[in-house]
Amino acid sequence: MKVVKLNISGMHCSACSGAIDKNLQKIPSITNVKINAISGLAKIAYDETKITESQIAELITSYGFPSSLDNSKALEIAYIKGLKRRLWVAIPLFIVIFALHMGGFHTAWSGMVQLLLASVVQFYCGLPFYQGARNFFKTKSADMNVLIALGTSVA
Repeated sequence: MKVVKLNISGMHCSACSGAIDKNLQKIPSITNVKINAISGLAKIAYDETKITESQIAELITSYGFPSSLDNSKALEIAYIKGLKRRLWVAIPLFIVIFALHMGGFHTAWSGMVQLLLASVVQFYCGLPFYQGARNFFKTKSADMNVLIALGTSVA
């Protein structure tokens, strides 16, 4: 038995780490899984004759949670930068949508502009949540991504 330490990014809650844990436990060559959702670190014991470290990392990535073997936080930093970029796109668009609606501009063109801007916020800024929700079909376990994507789509 060998133990690999992985950095996992994109986990929002304990349901995310639970989904990874549940799916890795199904693999016979993996014997023990410990995942910390807060730190994004995982310790996985496995049989090195049947599976490799890179295959384990690829499996976790296929579940929708990018993972790496190195100890750097490069994936987490890139993920957070992407979220910040999307936030800085969403804030000005929200202000414009709010101003158009609350400013009394209730014309057909105003409604179309609001729809277009809201679509950008919904589908570009919310893309990480939709990608995470898509992974529900792979892992068969719902997490916060499914809740956020479903709630914002219905609204």
